[in-house]
Amino acid sequence: MIVVMIVALSVFLLQQLALSARYRSLARIHASLERDCTQRANRFDIMYMRTDSGLVLRDAPSILVPVANDESGKRIEPLDWRTEAARHSRLKTRYERASRYPWLGVEPEPAEPG
Repeated sequence: MIVVMIVALSVFLLQQLALSARYRSLARIHASLERDCTQRANRFDIMYMRTDSGLVLRDAPSILVPVANDESGKRIEPLDWRTEAARHSRLKTRYERASRYPWLGVEPEPAEPG
């Protein structure tokens, strides 16, 4: 009986260690994506400026940057890199916590915007 308990506990601990490693890996991925999105947001802010009429180049404010429209004719806004960075930051935090406490589980990731 004790042997069965020791084996079961060992299996449980190994599963939790593997799960913790998986969550750490996901946290690293989202940390990298957060950095990438923040850098893209910084580059976007250097190049473009939002006005009432849309996006313009900072170096040439008279040039309106064309923006695509969807099937209904509604203007498609360019990706907000800061919002995307914040989303990856939340996911990074979620997986960092999950890697410390893998037995608590993780809620499913929210659907990607778009």
